[in-house]
Amino acid sequence: MAISNGTSIPKVQKAATVGELGGPVELVDDYPVPQPGHDEVLAKVLYSGVCQSDLDTKSGTAMKPDGTPITALKFPHVGGHEGVGRIIALGPGCDPSINLGSLVGIRFASRICRRCEYCLAGNEQHCVKSTNHLHHEDGSFQEYITLDADYLMVLPGDVDPSLMGPVLCGGLTVYKACLNANLKPGDWLVVFGAGGGLGHLAVQYGKAFGARIIGVDGGAEKREFVLSLGVRKFVDFTTSPNVVQDIQRITNGGAQAAIVAVGNPTAFTQGAEALRIGGTLCCCGAWTGTSTE
Repeated sequence: MAISNGTSIPKVQKAATVGELGGPVELVDDYPVPQPGHDEVLAKVLYSGVCQSDLDTKSGTAMKPDGTPITALKFPHVGGHEGVGRIIALGPGCDPSINLGSLVGIRFASRICRRCEYCLAGNEQHCVKSTNHLHHEDGSFQEYITLDADYLMVLPGDVDPSLMGPVLCGGLTVYKACLNANLKPGDWLVVFGAGGGLGHLAVQYGKAFGARIIGVDGGAEKREFVLSLGVRKFVDFTTSPNVVQDIQRITNGGAQAAIVAVGNPTAFTQGAEALRIGGTLCCCGAWTGTSTE
């Protein structure tokens, strides 16, 4: 095992653990430090965000796509999938391009098979044998973590690691939405919930794609924040008599794409109605229930 110069790796560490579904979070100081195996790296966790899905999973309220609770978790459970770490040790067999001291992201996905039809097609998020840092493997709520060296997210050395955690969850979510929206420079993109955790990142990614952004949110504070991100127009749903008509007027007939980044069924309906013919609706928010009425 190759170790960074001057680095001492302890046998135990601090970790936030949950002993059973719905149980309390316990901060322990004797959790074992994992040892990197073949094609694995050991990273020192520097920062970690806390996602709503961490809280739902710990509480037993996270749901599968069919609406049943997710109960098959590793226990003790160590959550966290918005982390940033620094590689301090390399297990045997790691690619020579992986360097000690590199910053790495600790995201939701942890391992893939690289052999199923989805992995081979470049859609590894649908891998039939995938594992993740929320249900199957310990996440970033600990001081040290082992990561698959062949599925590693190496970050640029000049990024601020204290800011990167949420990008690895919310940021990836809305970046994929921008890709799915097939945005072209000059397209109109409407972001519902533009001042929220997902929405403000969607605005920035949409701008990077060259789209003209309309932000939809409520209140003077959100208006000021969303406008500071560089949107072309802001629609306040708390004061607008008709959000859809406002968008259609601004875009001269409807937007090419809409991203709904808020868990409100009304926003999903408005997002669809605000599109022009051939437009794309990307749904990132989630709500309980089945009706949009």
